[in-house]
Amino acid sequence: MLASWLENLYGIWFLPEQTFVRLRAQPVLGQAALTVALISAVDGARQTSGNPAAVLALIVAGWVAWISLTGVLWAVGFCLGRSLSLPVVLTVMGFAGLPWLLVAPALALGSPWGSLLAVAVVVWWLSWQLWGMAVAFELPWWRLAGLIPLAFVGAIVALNWVFSGGATLLALV
Repeated sequence: MLASWLENLYGIWFLPEQTFVRLRAQPVLGQAALTVALISAVDGARQTSGNPAAVLALIVAGWVAWISLTGVLWAVGFCLGRSLSLPVVLTVMGFAGLPWLLVAPALALGSPWGSLLAVAVVVWWLSWQLWGMAVAFELPWWRLAGLIPLAFVGAIVALNWVFSGGATLLALV
């Protein structure tokens, strides 16, 4: 398993198209979860100065965010007629987050150059997320570029409805 995971990590860095296609054909959900944990641990160590309990909490939060966001995108894809198993989408999206590992080193540089590098890494990360979803759903990237903001807007509207409806019901009591 370790050799396969390292091969997939290498592939995402240096052969992303081939690796995304391979991960779509042969999902490895455990490896994707391990990748998300690694990314969350590195970023968590940066944010919390290495506090183990806080890093562990951020790993769990990373898994929740990964599953939640990917689930929403999977559901939107399903509604658009792109029937795909959730483990495939989770696998591809878990590995697509790999560029985020470079945020901590970029910010560690300090100065405007570090900030500029961090912005470049975030753009790279967003590109990989979009590319991974495009490969997973076999859609052109530009269609997904419009779909992702719609998923966020839909989530915000739905939460607003839930909280507004809840507040109205509580006011009646």
